[in-house]
Parts: sequence; C-alpha cells; structure tokens
Amino acid sequence: MKATLFLLTFHLLAVFAASATATTTPEGFTAAFRAALEQKDAAALEFMIYQVGMSDSDKAQARRVQEMVLANPAEIDQIALAPLPADFQHTIIMRGFKFEPTHPPVGMIDVKFKPGPNGVTASSSAYTIVDGKFYLVGSKRTDLGWKGPPDKNIGFMVLGNRQDDVQIRVKWNASGIDQERNFDEPSSTFIGQYIESVVVTSEHEDTDVTITVQDEGTSIFTSVPLRGRGTVEYRKEQ
Repeated sequence: MKATLFLLTFHLLAVFAASATATTTPEGFTAAFRAALEQKDAAALEFMIYQVGMSDSDKAQARRVQEMVLANPAEIDQIALAPLPADFQHTIIMRGFKFEPTHPPVGMIDVKFKPGPNGVTASSSAYTIVDGKFYLVGSKRTDLGWKGPPDKNIGFMVLGNRQDDVQIRVKWNASGIDQERNFDEPSSTFIGQYIESVVVTSEHEDTDVTITVQDEGTSIFTSVPLRGRGTVEYRKEQ
C-alpha cells in the first residue's frame, strides 16, 4: 500500500521556525531528513520545516502529526528528491479551513520503506528552497466560516485489470467549496462533504475495471465494468 501523505507535510507537518542549520544541497537535505526519521529526532525535524505565516494553532496541530510521523516503525529503504507533480494541490479545503503552503513547493522528497507491520511502503512530502536553503513545506490555514455539516471521510476505488493505467478525474465538495483534480492512484480517501463525480477513461483494450464510491467507509455506488477502451463514470444524484 502506497501512502501518499499530503496531510503529512504540506497540510499539517510544519512546526517551528526554520533555522540557520538548514541545508543548501539536495544531498544534505535528504541526508538530514533520513537521519531525523531514523533517529526519531523531533528537534532535528522541526529545524527542517519552513513555518513563516503559521499560527499557534497550526503549529500545535502540526506537532501532533509529527508525533505520528516519527512513530512509524518501518525501516527506510531509500530517500530521493522528485519533481513536483503537475496536478499537485497547492491549496486544500477541508473541515472549514483553507490550507496553503508557507512557501511555494518546488518538488517532493520521496521516502520508500521496507515492508513493515503498518503496511506503509512509501510517503511523499513537499519541499521548498528559500534563500538557497532546503526546507520541508509548512502549512498555514484560514478559517472559511463554514456553518454547514461537518466534512467527513469520502473516497473512491478503481479496481480491476489496468487499474493503475487509467485516467481518473474526480470532482467533490468540501466545506461548501467545489474542487476538482486528477488522481494518479486508483484509490483514495479524503475529507469533504460528498463526491460529485468520478470519471475513469481507458486507452487499453484489456482494461476491466469498476468504480466504487464510499461515504464514511460505506460503499454507496459501484459502476458497471469498463472493458477495453472507453469511459465509465459516477455522477451524484441531484
């Protein structure tokens, strides 16, 4: 199971002020990140994070997430820098807040883990460069004043042959704001009010997949199979 942990770093993993110990090379940055994770060194990890613009509540939430990060028992296999995905979400809406980066991300730091007890095999964290120094990207949030129902866990699964090779476009609503993006992974769970649509497109003759949409862990829709080239979709009932 690959865990692409957006909430890990971009949205919540930002804690204290960036320090003068920040590294200035890619090699130094990945080495420092690896050392902080392997040694469960919260202070070292804090020094790697750019937090300009964060409120006290942002920092408090980030500390809680940081504890979860360091509690991961899996052994690190390798760490490397990667380009920023073309569809990377620079702004996230959930639970009545808008989350934005403390500085524009320039890429990802990818971690691969050896098989462990918790099933997490990989994670990706956004990083940035400020004044020539490398940092993990922090997050600052804005209260949207949402007065409607609380956001909840929603998600989708695309299952079957060629599930990793189809194109997936999802529209959903979170805290009253419509959002839309492509997904590279065939399954995802996130926070919102509801999923408006899931459109899956295949260019392969041997494709055989279905869409399942979930609301609070319960399946509310399963599509007919998409076999071969074409499109299958889910549309929320109006």
